[in-house]
Amino acid sequence: IMEEQLISFETAKLAKEKGFTYAYEFYDKEGNIEDFGMVGGWTDCHDENYAAPTQSLLQKWLREVHNLHISVNPKILPSNEIKYYLFKGKIKKDFKDLFNTYEDALEIGLQEALKLIK
Repeated sequence: IMEEQLISFETAKLAKEKGFTYAYEFYDKEGNIEDFGMVGGWTDCHDENYAAPTQSLLQKWLREVHNLHISVNPKILPSNEIKYYLFKGKIKKDFKDLFNTYEDALEIGLQEALKLIK
């Protein structure tokens, strides 16, 4: 079964610092996913919790709210590793790190984009 990847606890903490607090699921202060018993509803997280959206939802928020565009592009290697690029406006930041999965590369791209928000 294919499922959307939730952002990591580390990324959730950084996202909250930058103003992202809205999701279906949340991490508690220890990094465990919390179930508030909501029936398919969006809500703001409580002060002691961190929003745990999917990677694609946070990526969309970064793009639409902060004009931060993340692009994960495959690099042809025998191991099928993925190289990612991070774009903001006309500035391109090219990362030389290689990742085994698209989701791993996207997670680091999300963190790097969040760090650009003042």
